[in-house]
Amino acid sequence: MKRKLIFPLIVLLISPCAWCVCQVPQPRLVCAEYSQSKAVVIAKLISATSDSKKYPSYFLYRLVVVKRLRGQVSQTFELYEGNDSGRPGFIWKLNEQYLLFLIRPDPPTLSQWTVDGCGNSAPIVDAGATLRQIAHISSADKTGTITGYVSTDSWSTAVPDAAVKISGNGRVFDTKTDVNGKFSQVVPIGIYTVSASKNGMPMEKELFTYENPADVVITPGGCAQMQFSGLW
Repeated sequence: MKRKLIFPLIVLLISPCAWCVCQVPQPRLVCAEYSQSKAVVIAKLISATSDSKKYPSYFLYRLVVVKRLRGQVSQTFELYEGNDSGRPGFIWKLNEQYLLFLIRPDPPTLSQWTVDGCGNSAPIVDAGATLRQIAHISSADKTGTITGYVSTDSWSTAVPDAAVKISGNGRVFDTKTDVNGKFSQVVPIGIYTVSASKNGMPMEKELFTYENPADVVITPGGCAQMQFSGLW
């Protein structure tokens, strides 16, 4: 699929690479991306540049914050986007507004941000449902949710009835995956470690999982999302 970046009188077509992958599990939950992002903003695109001569090629967008929903970001900031299929699927347009879940690129820079192309960032005109979910995340909540998926090494073949152990804040929560390999546990806000096993055999953290099971931070009303896998 080709995507385009629209400037006045200029249209640039981009063909993304086919080998890039989304993190797992999918889809990315709004509460997880919101609470785990460094900042979440509504921002207007005011300029865009690209460099196709360097490898890897990239795009650099300059945006101005219209509204801060979470975290700290400069009033005017830059967003880095590699020219690959990890880019968001929407069309960037000058002077349009976007809901952006901001993270630091890897490796991080001092001034630039990026977004997860498989996440919930979107043009503001398409972000109504996501904004409604964000509105229900209350800073007054004293709990959050740890969710995840346990699979075989195929990524997509569920492992039902796997044991999931969640430890933190002096407490331990034990739960199991359902028939679809999914688990969900409400916990008090705090920092947790999560592990999964099947018949006593430990499952490994999936390489492309979103949150690190060894350091899960639960903020008020937020959630975390992770995946375990193994030979089973």
